[in-house]
Amino acid sequence: MTVPERRRPSPSVNRVVAGAAVFVTLVLVAVIGTIVFWPSGSDDSRDTPQNTVRTFLHALADADGTRARQLIVTPPSTAFLSDTAIAVQRRAAPITAIEVVTPGPDTTGPDTTGAGGAESGGPIAVTARFRSGTEPVEVTYRLSGAPGRWVIDGAVIPVTIPPDTQRALAGLSLLGHATTGIRTAHIFGGPLVWGSGTRYLAIADSGGQARGGVGSVSPTPDLAVSLTDAGTHAVDDALTAYFTECARSRQADASTDRPGCTQRLFRSATTDSVQWTPPDDLAELLIEIDKPTPLRVPVFGSVTWTAEYAATYGGDHSATVDQIVDGTVDLAALPVPHFTASMD
Repeated sequence: MTVPERRRPSPSVNRVVAGAAVFVTLVLVAVIGTIVFWPSGSDDSRDTPQNTVRTFLHALADADGTRARQLIVTPPSTAFLSDTAIAVQRRAAPITAIEVVTPGPDTTGPDTTGAGGAESGGPIAVTARFRSGTEPVEVTYRLSGAPGRWVIDGAVIPVTIPPDTQRALAGLSLLGHATTGIRTAHIFGGPLVWGSGTRYLAIADSGGQARGGVGSVSPTPDLAVSLTDAGTHAVDDALTAYFTECARSRQADASTDRPGCTQRLFRSATTDSVQWTPPDDLAELLIEIDKPTPLRVPVFGSVTWTAEYAATYGGDHSATVDQIVDGTVDLAALPVPHFTASMD
């Protein structure tokens, strides 16, 4: 019997097989190298005080409230330390350019963390520099503990809720969280972003950013309430609606048939003969926020009406009438804000 001769693989086939083997080997090496040499803990570690601070700041930059809270002394309250609250701060002021300085012994005061400073015999001070929005920030944190369980003290800042603004605005909020019934809010460092609870009002805080850390002072909010664009339009619309309604009067004294309207034509006009044209220029009206009652917007100034009328002594006539406007736009009125003239 003739045994068939075994055919040897062609050189091209050998090259393909060899190439595939090399490729698989390289992939395995890369995977193993990734597992073995990946810089574990470089961005998410508390093995050293400086890495703990770095991890904390990265968590704040990423609006990761859960991770940030794991690295700090237990705060009195976490209502304003959520992912949502931090995200509000980051939209206003992103954290960038983080730099952590080599730590040294803390000599600023007694250890209040309760962790004991096992490695150093006492608390450690770690200074960090970064940018919060456009503002350069330098903060020194106190840490106690040991590798794997370092905790940061002074990372949370108490903020007193302004009682006058709280009373004036039932919908007052800080970092997107309602402040109803809260006297002190505990927040991470960053801007204090306030909300009014209405689209008509904006609240600005000129007190600057809260910083935290060693020697930090609890910020004193300095709040100013102003009209938003929607609020300005609402006031204009309320005034326009008021003047339009008053223009329906047919009397020389508009309050005769349109209660609440105050324009008067000091002329000898016959009854029901007056045709009022409302003012189209409201530039002389002074519109300001009254801080104790910001949803009630005072309006004061002068406008000019035009009146066509039939005189009692005969003939048709026209006249311009300057009217003093004094009243309030109620932004809380439903279904829409409305203006009420002072009848004093």
